[in-house]
Amino acid sequence: MKQLLITIAAVVLVGCAMTRPIPQKGNQVPKTSETFSDSLKSQINREIDSMVKEWDDSAANKDAKGLSELYTKNADIIHYDNVHHVGRESIQQHFEKQFINDSNLKKVFSDHQRFFVTPEIVIETAKSHITGSKITPRPPTRGRYTATYIKFRGRWLILYERAWWTWPFKYD
Repeated sequence: MKQLLITIAAVVLVGCAMTRPIPQKGNQVPKTSETFSDSLKSQINREIDSMVKEWDDSAANKDAKGLSELYTKNADIIHYDNVHHVGRESIQQHFEKQFINDSNLKKVFSDHQRFFVTPEIVIETAKSHITGSKITPRPPTRGRYTATYIKFRGRWLILYERAWWTWPFKYD
């Protein structure tokens, strides 16, 4: 498991382009996005969509504990505030603070793209549309995020997440 997490971190953090899968122990070659059947991709998408709906519902209900439980115990996130959070307790505190300091903040996500690394690891990126913020100075109204989902004991959880503001352009 540790080797798998190191491999994921290398791909995500370095952004290296792989021309073929990395051989695993015993010369087994993991499935890549190209080798997944459409039905398996569809099943994974439904499962992750269900988990994302839980995330959206918890955020709408300002349920910081519920949100934190959608992350792995050792999840690693950096959101718009540029503060590094590791682990569920820190992530829960992050959301609690956000709900108190910017209680009207709402986020809607669009243009999702998912990259299937293995049947248990998926990387997602999307646009975020932010409204309702009352903090000063006003933050931008859009952003992006990248998340690594991992299926652990039959449940999809977020292992790694980065979110950042993007500035609007005239053609938006």
